[in-house]
Amino acid sequence: MVNTVSAPLVSVIIPTYKRAHLIRRSVDSVLAQTVGDFELLVVDDASGDETEAVIAAIGDPRIRFVQRAINGGASAARNTGIEAARGTYVAFLDSDDAWLPHLLAHQLAMLDQLGARYGMVHGGRIEVDAPGKEVLSAVGTDLPGGLRSIEDLFIANRIAPSCLVARRSVFETVGGLDEDLGSGEFFGVFIRMLERDIGIGFTPEPLVRRYRQAGGNGTSPERDIRSFDTLRSRFAHVFERSRRLTTHYHVQRALLMLESRGRLAAVPDVVSAFRAGPPAAAISVRIATGLIGGIAAVQGVAKIRRVIRRELRKLDRDRSAPSG
Repeated sequence: MVNTVSAPLVSVIIPTYKRAHLIRRSVDSVLAQTVGDFELLVVDDASGDETEAVIAAIGDPRIRFVQRAINGGASAARNTGIEAARGTYVAFLDSDDAWLPHLLAHQLAMLDQLGARYGMVHGGRIEVDAPGKEVLSAVGTDLPGGLRSIEDLFIANRIAPSCLVARRSVFETVGGLDEDLGSGEFFGVFIRMLERDIGIGFTPEPLVRRYRQAGGNGTSPERDIRSFDTLRSRFAHVFERSRRLTTHYHVQRALLMLESRGRLAAVPDVVSAFRAGPPAAAISVRIATGLIGGIAAVQGVAKIRRVIRRELRKLDRDRSAPSG
């Protein structure tokens, strides 16, 4: 029998684990998109909770519930979704985040505008803390033209999966996510893309609300150190040809060491960073501050910088506003 059901334009993938109490918010934000030609793959990573019942109660035929028998982590769940996807495009959303209604329309238009040389786009986001305070994230604004080199990737850093929309063909070309990475799961994909001159575009417009809560999408310094070391080993050929990347690796590792193990543990990476090539002045200040006062001092400097940036953006908006 011939299958007459046409493939959707977009396959949206939500990996989830024990989020029955949160996932409805994420699913509803997908169903509210102004682009309706999608399938929504909810990939349950062996939760053992009420997630399937929550999804079944929604009753939207565009939703496909995919159950994994063994828990493999977020990357494994996303890979399961990619393998099951039928759309021309693939979009990702974490089960504790939510899209703004025009995310798909905006990102698809951006990919069309950028052309075939770009395989993926990410966008601005709003960080929401546990009490509900919203802060516009600065991630990506330092590279407004998007990522065209591996060095760009490590400068940008912290691209949230919930902001990503990609051509499905990208994963057919470069493969899926590295399942042994506890954080920065997309970095391997990004590096393999950029090695093949497949660009990653950026739009500063906030398109995602990224919620922070206990057990949510926060960070773990020790986990980040392990993942960063794995990336450094796996892509040694990339780091070996770039002093700037090597400097960046040791700087980031030093900051993680400060946060996790203290000042003495950070010293070897600080020395290696300066041997590879002097970091930028602002980074050098952060490192020096951390060695003197620990991670709390670094966070204090970062807070001051955020306040200054916010006030400068406000000043720019006031100046550009029409008078009278």
